[in-house]
Amino acid sequence: MAKLHDLPVSTVMKVVEAVEWLGECHLDTLCEFTKWSATTVRRALNVAEALGMVDLSSEQIRKLESARLRGGSDGVKASVFRQCLQGYRPFELICELLAEGNPQDDALRKARVLLNGEGGSLDLRPLIRWGLDLGLLKRGARNSLNLAPDLQAAVTEPKGISLEALESEMATRLFVSHSLGVECYEYLGRSERERLRSAVASALTDPEKAGEDAGKALENSLRLVARGRGIDVSKATGIEQLAQMLRNNNVILAKHVQLCTGLNAVRIASAHDMDKDTNLPWAKTAETALPAVLLVLRVIRSIHLWVQKGQQEM
Repeated sequence: MAKLHDLPVSTVMKVVEAVEWLGECHLDTLCEFTKWSATTVRRALNVAEALGMVDLSSEQIRKLESARLRGGSDGVKASVFRQCLQGYRPFELICELLAEGNPQDDALRKARVLLNGEGGSLDLRPLIRWGLDLGLLKRGARNSLNLAPDLQAAVTEPKGISLEALESEMATRLFVSHSLGVECYEYLGRSERERLRSAVASALTDPEKAGEDAGKALENSLRLVARGRGIDVSKATGIEQLAQMLRNNNVILAKHVQLCTGLNAVRIASAHDMDKDTNLPWAKTAETALPAVLLVLRVIRSIHLWVQKGQQEM
C-alpha cells in the first residue's frame, strides 16, 4: 500500500487537479505546475495513489478518479476526497472498530493487526485527521473519537438501518460490516463487500439492482466457502446448486440450503426479464428487495459462523 502522509485535503486535491490539467505527466512537470517542492508533490501523490485517485505504476503519472476537478470549488474537491476515503479499506476498518466502541488508540492498533500484510505497517493516524476534517468523525467528551451521528445511527438502529442512512455511502458500508461482523466482512472479497453495500443502498430506489447485487454477493460468498474447504464447485450454477453441493459435503446445514433456495428465487426474478412459466416479467418492489437484502446479510453471516466456529445463528 502507498504511504500515507499527514497533508491537508486541499494539498492532495491540488496535485490531483494538476494531474488532470496535464494529463499523463512526470514529477518535475507537476512541481513546475504547482510551484511546490518535489517532496510535497510526491507525498501528495502517495496519498492520492492510496485512495485510488492516481496511478503511479509507470514512469508517467495519470489520473484515475473520473470526477472532473478542473475549475471546481474547494467543496467539490473535498467531496471527491471524501468519497475516495470512504472506499479506502483501512479507513473503513477504523470506522467499523469505532462503531463497536473501541477508543481511538485501540481502533488504530486493531486495524493494523487486521490489515496484516495489506498495509499493516501503515501509519493510519492521517486517516483520523481527514475523517474529522470531512465530517465523517467527530470528537466527543474528553477528546474521545466517535463516528459522526448519521453514521453512528447506521449501526445503532434497533430495528435495522434508517431510511436516511440508506442514502449515505459510508453509513451503508458500516451497516453491512456491522450486520456481518468484522471477521465475516474481512473474509469476503472487495467485490462482494461492494455488491452488498450497493444492494443496501439501492433496495428502496432500484429493487431489481438490489436483488441482483445481493444475489451475486451471496453466490460469490458460497464459492469462497467452497474454495476454503477445497471443494470443486466449478460445475455449479447459481446459489441453490452451490448451497446443495456444500450441504452434500457436510459444510453447511439443511436450513442454510433452504434459506439459499428462497433467496435464489429472488435473485432469478431480479436477473431475468421473463418468468419461464408465464413469459411475463416480475414486478420488483422495495417491499421484497429490502427484506431479501437483509436476509442475504444474515445468511452470509450464519454460514460463516457455522463454518468457522461451529456456531448456529439465524
